[in-house]
Formats: sequence, C-alpha cells, structure tokens
Amino acid sequence: MALIPNFSSSVTKAIWDINHPNMFITYDKGKINTYLYKQTSLDGPTILHIPRYSKIEDLDKSTQGVETKIGKDSNPIMLKNGYVYTHSPAEGVRGEYLSTHSYVSSWRGHNDTEDGHLTYFLQNIAIQRFGE
Repeated sequence: MALIPNFSSSVTKAIWDINHPNMFITYDKGKINTYLYKQTSLDGPTILHIPRYSKIEDLDKSTQGVETKIGKDSNPIMLKNGYVYTHSPAEGVRGEYLSTHSYVSSWRGHNDTEDGHLTYFLQNIAIQRFGE
C-alpha cells in the first residue's frame, strides 16, 4: 500500500490523467496537487507529490511538491497530459496547465533559450517523462 504525501482530509476529488495513467491530481478548495504513482521503486510502490525544480542542484534535494491554484468556484472535471479542464458557473468550461506542466507545452525546441531548455528538462524530470 502506498500513502499519498501531503494529502488533506478535505480533498473532495481525485482525477487520473487520461493519457498518463500513473499521474493523478487531488482537488481541495481551489488547490490542485499533482501526484505520480510509481509501482516499482526501491521502496516498493510509492506515490510522489511532484516537485518543482529550478536548477540542476535541486535534483539532489528533497523538494516539496507544488500546488496549482484555481478559482474556488472552479471544479476540475478532466485531466489530459497535465492540462486540467475545470467548470465554474461564471466561466463555464476552461482549461489550464498544471504548475508541474506549465512549460512543457511552451517549449520552442531548438529555438528556445538556455533557461527555456533547462525549465523544459527539469519539468520532464519532475514528471518522470524521461523520453523527452
């Protein structure tokens, strides 16, 4: 059995990513936390609260998982490739990338800056998309 780190008793929803079946989010009063289920690790099955790395040196440190803030009246309804679709009475259905995926879709390939390449690399490491 794997415990979910930083799990709040007030979580009202959990949604699995339809394209990445080991990734899921929890929703709690305007906050989304992103997790990765790892069936095989040195410690057995584990769940990782996905962190944000800002430099290579952070990879060696135990880093706190990040939250994605959304409107308190927004209700997450679907997650696909790190893009969460929400519904609110005022705005209807809209979507945004999770904080953990914010740069993955913006990367400009060979035309990107050095900082852009680093951010893309670190986000892919954090979400364990090693093929990228």
